[in-house]
Amino acid sequence: LSVRPVTGTALRVLIAEDDADLQRLYTVTIGTWGMPLSVQVVGNGFDGLMQIGLNPPDVLITDLMMTGLDGFEMIRRLRANSALNDMDIIAISALSRDDVDERGGLPADVTLYGKPVPFQELRGYLQAKLAQRQRSSSADSHS
Repeated sequence: LSVRPVTGTALRVLIAEDDADLQRLYTVTIGTWGMPLSVQVVGNGFDGLMQIGLNPPDVLITDLMMTGLDGFEMIRRLRANSALNDMDIIAISALSRDDVDERGGLPADVTLYGKPVPFQELRGYLQAKLAQRQRSSSADSHS
C-alpha cells in the first residue's frame, strides 16, 4: 500500500500497523489530505526495520502492539542507531501511558497518541514537518 508523492520534496512516511483495516484507513485518509507525502505501510516491526534500512523515512508512525517484532522493540533498535536520530517517531496505541511505562516506556523524543488513530493530530504534525522542511530548504537556497 502506498500513496505516491505529489512532488520531489515529499515527506517520506512509514506506517507500521498489523491491522489490515487500519492500514487501509491510514492510506485512504492520508490520501485525501493533498499533501506531498510518500507513504509506505508495513505489517510488523521486522518489515519496518527492513524498510527503514533500505530507505529511512522522515516520519515513522507505528503501532506498539504487533505480532512478531512489536513497536517497542522496533523503536528501541532504531534509537540505538544514532544515524537514525533525525527520524521522527510517532507511536499510536490502545495501551494507557501506565501500560506503556510498565513495558519499559518510550524514549523521550517519541510522540505517543492513543487509539482510535487521531488523524487530525497526525495531519497537523505532518503539516508542521512539511512547513519546517520548506523553511529549511528555502534558507539553504538563499545562502
